[in-house]
Amino acid sequence: MTNLEQIKHLKWEGDYGINNTQTGKWIAFWKGKQLDVGGYYDENGSKIGKWIELFENYWDFSPVTYVGEYQVGNKQGRWDTFYDKQKMQSFTNRLNLEEEVVIRMVIKLVFGLIYTKIIIAHVKLLIQESIRTIIKLVDGIQCFKTKLCIKYHLEIYKIQWNCCQVIYRGEFKNNIMVGRWDTIFLENNTIIGGGNYDINGLKEGLWVDLHDGFNIYYKHIQTGNYQNGIRQGQFIESQLS
Repeated sequence: MTNLEQIKHLKWEGDYGINNTQTGKWIAFWKGKQLDVGGYYDENGSKIGKWIELFENYWDFSPVTYVGEYQVGNKQGRWDTFYDKQKMQSFTNRLNLEEEVVIRMVIKLVFGLIYTKIIIAHVKLLIQESIRTIIKLVDGIQCFKTKLCIKYHLEIYKIQWNCCQVIYRGEFKNNIMVGRWDTIFLENNTIIGGGNYDINGLKEGLWVDLHDGFNIYYKHIQTGNYQNGIRQGQFIESQLS
């Protein structure tokens, strides 16, 4: 668990069986209050039956959950995604692939403004082409349309439940991130972070990282140095203007 908010406020409770494996019913608490999430493990520690799972970066401003069925630890059939208990989208995991992804644009009215959310079914998606995002008017609604090109590779940022769209832009060599990578905030198409990877795909030198809880309400970045992919010394946290 790397999300600082979750480290502080999220707690799971349940039983352990043989070899210290999770077994039986497990439930979660947020700031001491039980959440409507969880499910059952079998005697081997595999998820079974209906599960309500938390989004990887679940916190107060990203109350996102996934609902679906497991069979011996593998997702089965249809999974639905909920934002603050309101259903947003669903997908069918026919091949039980952890990397299977469905992305859908959702228009939401927040404080009188239209924002676009990207819904993804796993932590991150590596795309072998560049995505150029343009705005198109469809039936009077402001939408985003994607167009493929091949100059860059993009990595869609894992925190997408934030009424804003953030991507990493850079290059791969032998499926390893190398050289300069920029973090781009598509709301105003500006570079807000990034740094350099070495030939082994490890962060090196000065980097500007997004805070784990980065979203439209909490636009915080962390600046500091890496050596061989490991943070060195103190990282300075600041807020984007």
